[in-house]
Amino acid sequence: MTDQSTPQPDPSSDAPVAADDAHVQVGTVVGVHGNDGRLRVQTETDNPARFRAGASLEVAGVTYTVVRASKTPLGLLLKLKGLDAREEAAALIHEPIVVAAASIPAPAADTYYHYQLIDMAVVNERGAELGVISEIISTGANDVFVVTSADSELLVPALGDVVLAVDVASGRMTVAVPEGIEPRPLKSKDEPKRPPRRRGRPWKKPRQTS
Repeated sequence: MTDQSTPQPDPSSDAPVAADDAHVQVGTVVGVHGNDGRLRVQTETDNPARFRAGASLEVAGVTYTVVRASKTPLGLLLKLKGLDAREEAAALIHEPIVVAAASIPAPAADTYYHYQLIDMAVVNERGAELGVISEIISTGANDVFVVTSADSELLVPALGDVVLAVDVASGRMTVAVPEGIEPRPLKSKDEPKRPPRRRGRPWKKPRQTS
């Protein structure tokens, strides 16, 4: 029986999306709240201290200090020092919130930040190229890697018996595609695309079962 458990991420670590070589994304501005410049934020980190008062964050090339943050049913509400008008805050909607890559702690063994896996080349156990990881979908039971080639995509379950090896240094993952999982043609440009999925947690390679 395949181990389909999804270990919990280290609560002291970030789970960011790559922003560039020097920064990683820990959130996105999705709206504003009130007239005092507060931002409504979709978080992409599991670090509870990332948005604490006094923390430094960068939005649209400007470094801000967090004044306060509060969780609400609408998401995280964030007040930044120097951002005091609704109009200024509204100009930042859709902007990523980033931090220096050097501030991100190294992940635990067999654990990988999503930004380390996105765009990683995927091959099967015989070395045949399957494509690159374009998206990571969380299903509840386990993550699923969307492996995209020039004309098709393959949904690979992120299970210990499927993912044989991950080499971040070479940007290569080796998988054993389960029987019955086949590539499907990519949608045409005229068809609506699947809405983007939030990539907010590290992925830990599950144990293989004997």
